[in-house]
Amino acid sequence: MYKRGNETQEINQKYALQCFNEAKDALKNNELAKAQELLTKAINLVPTCIPFYDYRASTLEKLGQLDDALRDALSMIKLDKTAVKAYLRTGKVYRLLNQADKAIKIYNIGLSHVKIKDQYYKKSDSSKTCDMMRFLPPELRDDVLKRLPFASLCKATAVSKTWRNYILSSEVLWRDINFERPLRNTNALDDQTIRVYAKRGGRRLRKLICGDSPKVTDKALLALREIPCDRLQCIILSDSNISDENIRAFVKTIGLNLNTIDFSKSDITNMTLSVILSRCRHLESLNLSFCNSLTTEAFNPAIVDNKASKLNDINLQCCDQVMGNVIDYFNILFPKLVRLDLAGISGLTTKSLDNMKNFVSLKFLRIRGDLPTEEYLTLDDAFETFARNCIHLCTFSLNECQSLTDSCIRKLVQSCSKLKELDIMSNNYLTDVTMQLIGNYCKQLRVLYIGKSPGITDAGVINVIKSDCGPLLEVIDLRRNSNITDETLKEMGSHCRSLREVNFTWCKNVTGSGVGALVRQCGSTLKHLVLQECYNVAPDAIEYARKILGKNGIVSYEFRGKF
Repeated sequence: MYKRGNETQEINQKYALQCFNEAKDALKNNELAKAQELLTKAINLVPTCIPFYDYRASTLEKLGQLDDALRDALSMIKLDKTAVKAYLRTGKVYRLLNQADKAIKIYNIGLSHVKIKDQYYKKSDSSKTCDMMRFLPPELRDDVLKRLPFASLCKATAVSKTWRNYILSSEVLWRDINFERPLRNTNALDDQTIRVYAKRGGRRLRKLICGDSPKVTDKALLALREIPCDRLQCIILSDSNISDENIRAFVKTIGLNLNTIDFSKSDITNMTLSVILSRCRHLESLNLSFCNSLTTEAFNPAIVDNKASKLNDINLQCCDQVMGNVIDYFNILFPKLVRLDLAGISGLTTKSLDNMKNFVSLKFLRIRGDLPTEEYLTLDDAFETFARNCIHLCTFSLNECQSLTDSCIRKLVQSCSKLKELDIMSNNYLTDVTMQLIGNYCKQLRVLYIGKSPGITDAGVINVIKSDCGPLLEVIDLRRNSNITDETLKEMGSHCRSLREVNFTWCKNVTGSGVGALVRQCGSTLKHLVLQECYNVAPDAIEYARKILGKNGIVSYEFRGKF
């Protein structure tokens, strides 16, 4: 019985192999139906042979019977979970079925199961390079390339002609275009450059980030409209020569899906802002800093048809004609504000700060200058109301406010325990009490700007350094504080293990001894040490600091004379 079973199996295998060879000949002659019939016979005789399923799946693909082809491909994986051909065939069928996500998933599963010694694994000649453009399926190529930073993607086009042709012809890879440094020189970006890269992305373009672009004109926006880039979600194009009229036309035609707009340092007017707010229903972030043509009335809810209900990030820094009463308008239009930058605008008062109490989701606030008392509301009272309601605040900046006191800071830090960045530069009435409060309450602080505050001494700063936030501090700015000595630097070296940037400009009592102690302890993390006008720091100490920080660190040092 055993011998007869073996004989039958051998006969089946021989006949199956004969059918298989005839099927291959039929495929060469494009006789697809005949090939399918022969391969089916072969599989019925020997149902465990992967090549039989592979060839039948290939035949079914050509016949357009993709569901049947997928069944054969999946059968290959069930037969052998380590077979390379099984995963390649299954992935290909998924691609033909327009199920790229499943194709990528099956390829990833295959990578974790296949063995290099698989009989169908074709190992490349170790003496030659292995070009992924030749052996990877399109989904995997795109998945790898789209993870590259924009600058690296541009450089990849120079690898070879094959790479260049593939990368330049793929719209998927050019959806996010970012010209920010260090990719290019700002002055080199012009209309033609934007036109070329925008065409690569075509209608798939999602992001266009250009930064300051003084050579960019109306032609750039015209190119985006001609393509048209109507899926664009983010445009950052500041300090350009684009006219207000063209910005308005751009928003009206292809700006409907924008969620991030930055036209800072432009001549944008109230009329164009009205178009943005009425058309961009998905808008979340709006940066119009240094736009001197804008006025407060641009946000007047009585005349603005506001559809941008999702807007939560507004930057109006140094907009000369925008006044402090714009806060009243924001309360009506944008009650869900998360980030607000009003540094440099006029007319902010204690009432303005008090009115921000309605922004209960606020995490970032930046203002500058004195806040005069209004309606018998003291700054201390305004801080109490504001801080009690805006408890999610992570970043707070108030520079050059001569009326700011330790009591105001107390109200802030006791309520806003999530503060990670605190900027209270050039506030003359702050003392070491403020430093003690920061040390006691700001457990998550990462960035601290103090600057010129005559009442803040070594003792106060060291109190913060030795507190719970000391090991977390990454940036400390003590510029123009003449009370700071080497004692502070030495304590920084002992406690601040995450320190990346420190500024001691015009700290006249800092010497080379303190600098040496700081860089010896924090040399592995410190990236920027500023010692401008520290005339008691000798050149050899600067040389030593630069040696410790190495190529990845910068020591800024310039001495013009005592003040």
